Amino acid sequence: KFIRKSRDKKITERLLRQSYIPENSFPIKPGLGSASGFRIELDNRQIIFCIPGVPKEMKSMFEYEVIPFLEDRKRNKSLRGDKFEIRKSTLLTTDISETEIEEKIKEVVSEAKKINVEIGITADPGLTKIILVAKSPDSAKANKNLKRIEEKITTKLGNYFYGKDDTLISDNLKEAIAKIGSRLTISIAESVTGGLISSIITDTPGSSRFFLGGIVSYSNYSKIKLLDIDENILDKYGAVSREVCLSMARKVRKIFNSDYALSVTGFAGPEAEYKRVGLVYCCILGPDGYEKIFEKNFPGNRCEVKFRAAQFVLNELRAAISEKYYRKERFSGRR
Repeated sequence: KFIRKSRDKKITERLLRQSYIPENSFPIKPGLGSASGFRIELDNRQIIFCIPGVPKEMKSMFEYEVIPFLEDRKRNKSLRGDKFEIRKSTLLTTDISETEIEEKIKEVVSEAKKINVEIGITADPGLTKIILVAKSPDSAKANKNLKRIEEKITTKLGNYFYGKDDTLISDNLKEAIAKIGSRLTISIAESVTGGLISSIITDTPGSSRFFLGGIVSYSNYSKIKLLDIDENILDKYGAVSREVCLSMARKVRKIFNSDYALSVTGFAGPEAEYKRVGLVYCCILGPDGYEKIFEKNFPGNRCEVKFRAAQFVLNELRAAISEKYYRKERFSGRR
């Protein structure tokens, strides 16, 4: 019925077989694909989940059906003889390692233990997550303790922190722009990231309100033809240099007439000289003469270097816009 109603498909015998589940089991509705999953509860402590093997379908069902079920089940479940309410959140950071986070928040970790808030850290290239789990017999207290530790951690981390739970870095960029209360615009000139930054921005609905467009100038030829970069600058400093990065940002800002402009150039590897793989220059230009150039050395393989660079420069842009907003707020407050 679900497939017929939502996808207007004729139900064949083969398709029907995918909906069969064992007796005394509970169906798990497919979000993607046509194969159902199911769960079997053996007793109060053991549950077996059976979900499709196609990776995309499996991930969707696990994220939207299995995890919420388990989280609901954990709430009010007996823990060491007491009833506990459990509240969870995930803090998202970039351009900072697990060990650096541990050092910055070690005092907060000690405080969290005293109020029954557990802290865990997981790291992926360009994204480190801090997972908080608060437990309390009272739901209001669990929420209060969770928020208290969240605030202390985010204060310690400063601009390394960019969002919570499932938000994208581009979602928070959009939010920062909305807080300004004006129609800020952004343009991008990408070399090493090959369009990845533009792709991340456009993953956020409504990004067309602030993102004017980008130019992927991967080769020197495209830098000259599309961005009008001075050939003498390329010859003198090389494509991966502060000078070329700055010129890229200036040119793309002029082309799109945007408030802010980003540019990125670097060596993602592996064909560059070993010592230079991971070297990336990022530039941000903005109103009132705002100009910042960053020299970064990102670890990892080709894809990881590209993603780290994209995350980094988008977060720096978000931070720059947020700081502009807070300066505006402080100024308004004094008046």
